[in-house]
Amino acid sequence: TSRDAPNAIAWLQRAIALEPKQAQSYHEIGAIYRAERRYDEAIFWFKKAVEVAPSDSFWDRVSQAETLLEMGRIDDGISLLNLTAARFPNEPHIYYLLGIAYHKQGNTAIALASAQQAVLLDKTGNLGYLLLLGRAYETRTMWIEAYQVYSQALEKDPSNIETRRAIENVRTRLP
Repeated sequence: TSRDAPNAIAWLQRAIALEPKQAQSYHEIGAIYRAERRYDEAIFWFKKAVEVAPSDSFWDRVSQAETLLEMGRIDDGISLLNLTAARFPNEPHIYYLLGIAYHKQGNTAIALASAQQAVLLDKTGNLGYLLLLGRAYETRTMWIEAYQVYSQALEKDPSNIETRRAIENVRTRLP
């Protein structure tokens, strides 16, 4: 909870004093600030984590980009995600976030391509990636493709209400 945040931050800062090269502590402080919507402080700590361990900085960079997107700084978030994709090209979550960001920007073609890349790279069958792809197809009025993707998602989780609603909505639009 937010009233525990100062104690957690103090504990993590002590951990940093003992092990200043441990990037996870910096990341955790950033996550606490992000949860409290203290975005500038969150970004500062995520950047510190990247500085400490640049080769192992995937989630630090992604968390920083997500924070920028939450702040409404879509262009900055996209820029950081594209830089992160250049460094970690096989990580589907980057493309998932790019799909969301480009959709918010109204760039449906790139949002669709990003969602397709996320699903293509995903080895876990992430339902969120499939739902994003289905929404991207819907936005482009590609009803058959949306239906096919939502059907895949429904196979993975037949009880998912969001998927059920999406497939019913698309079913009414099929030719």
